Amino acid sequence: MNLVPFYSAIKSFMEGRIGEGFINLVLDVFGFVVPSARGGVQAVRAGTKGLGSLLSFTKGFAAVGVQAANP
Repeated sequence: MNLVPFYSAIKSFMEGRIGEGFINLVLDVFGFVVPSARGGVQAVRAGTKGLGSLLSFTKGFAAVGVQAANP
């Protein structure tokens, strides 16, 4: 049951071990925040790269369109 998030913290608080519960709570929150932040950074990097390729595609598409429209 200790693998269930926040279980250890709640159990410690209920048994009156406030310090141990706080440490367990901080570790559980830290365990959720760090992977989420890492995934968010990777998503921003992928989004930036995708935005650059989209702008490059749009620029090329517009240039070819103008050349085709201008006889």
